[in-house]
Amino acid sequence: EVFNPRLDVWRHAHKVQINVTELASASAPCVAPIKGACIYIVGGASPGDVLDQVRMYNPATDKWKLVGSMQSARHLLAATTGPCQGKPKRSCVYAIGGDNLNQTALSSVETLMP
Repeated sequence: EVFNPRLDVWRHAHKVQINVTELASASAPCVAPIKGACIYIVGGASPGDVLDQVRMYNPATDKWKLVGSMQSARHLLAATTGPCQGKPKRSCVYAIGGDNLNQTALSSVETLMP
């Protein structure tokens, strides 16, 4: 759902294309050529599977788009936005840790540069 603080109301946003739990999310600039800020969901679990997908939600169009895949499928992870390594004026989405399909804890960090 999306909250509009000016109107003090919640409204339904467009649904994600798959059922996903145990994911992480972060806000960052949209993938080019879209301008503005978007919300990213990273990894997660879908019935019987652990996901490597990264999806972007554009609040201006109320649409989701698959924008990439991580090297490691993971759920129960953390995500954050921060300066990109080597390009400190750009913002990247970082996927941190989590568990893989075998419930093995991951110590790796993956980066998406929108």
